[in-house]
Amino acid sequence: YDEVQQTLCTGKVIRTWVVWDNMNVDTCVQEFQITNFSIDSVSFPNDVVISCDNDPNPDSLDGIINLSFDSFDEDWPHINGLDVTSGLCNLLVSYTDHENTYCGGSSRLIREWRVMDWCTNQVRIQHQTIEMPDEEGPEISCEPLLIFESEQINCTTDLILELPEIVDNCSEIIQVQVITGKGVFTFDDDILIIPDYNIARDTIIYVAYDACWQQGTCEQVIVLEDHLTPTVICDENTAVSLTGYTADLDPSTLQAIVHWTTFDDGTYDNCGIDSIRVRRMETTACGESQGW
Repeated sequence: YDEVQQTLCTGKVIRTWVVWDNMNVDTCVQEFQITNFSIDSVSFPNDVVISCDNDPNPDSLDGIINLSFDSFDEDWPHINGLDVTSGLCNLLVSYTDHENTYCGGSSRLIREWRVMDWCTNQVRIQHQTIEMPDEEGPEISCEPLLIFESEQINCTTDLILELPEIVDNCSEIIQVQVITGKGVFTFDDDILIIPDYNIARDTIIYVAYDACWQQGTCEQVIVLEDHLTPTVICDENTAVSLTGYTADLDPSTLQAIVHWTTFDDGTYDNCGIDSIRVRRMETTACGESQGW
């Protein structure tokens, strides 16, 4: 049987062993001294670098490996791997965080650990640095292809671009730009209008910057299509002289060379004329149409 003798900071267990047989009884007393933990044996958490969107509370840091790749815990002070949290025998632990914020959601915590031996009133203080940098750029989602139709008069369009969907794990978005064949433009609102855009096919790049100037990009193909047919204007009747004509020659053997500009009277297209071909509208004596 055990007898426990305990005070506030000390204690012992007196264990009495009893052995007997049919004729005899014998006893033996064994004492266990209860020894307090030494405050000098407490190991404090190491410095750690975590993502800016992680929870820096000690219980959330359990199992995170820091840059030194050591085997110590990063969460609570401990003795031989046993965490000293709200209290361990004669030891009490507390901490205070001092946060320094720099760009965006990045910050640095200086955690002041305080361990007290309430039996001796001895106190140990140590600091832990918890870095939480913003090392990831924004994520941008944009449509892979946008098609625009050219205007009726000019082979251009007002390129109307909507602000793409942008997310960032820690920081706010401070700037969104578009790199195009016409230059670099910046969104001032949810809509960006680039007037007189005249590039038939262009690959533009959206670039988003967060408060730490980390960037994310997204590519988009812009196609400018011409859906309008050319407007053809020509002379209704054109008289052409045959060269070398005499009364005794067969007219069917004579020829004439006429430039297409002779027939054209202001043909136009909003995106330009690629080629012009001319032919006679009448058929030949054999009923065949004239070639171009």
